[in-house]
Amino acid sequence: MIILKTVTYESKLLEFQNGQALFLKFYYQAHLKTGRFLAETIYISGLHIISLLLRKSNSHRSKAGGPNDPTTLFEKP
Repeated sequence: MIILKTVTYESKLLEFQNGQALFLKFYYQAHLKTGRFLAETIYISGLHIISLLLRKSNSHRSKAGGPNDPTTLFEKP
């Protein structure tokens, strides 16, 4: 798992129709101008850990993101 330097975070507990709980944490990168944040989702019932890198805004894209950029490994398809 890629560890990002974080400056702040917020946590939310979500309930789905199937009864499974999803604990969602948003870890914001130190460089907030990139418009990206790391969302680490933990499915409590199945203990599955999925990390996705989502874009907060598509209008502000950074110059990073090449094939060797580790921040693109978890990008949402």
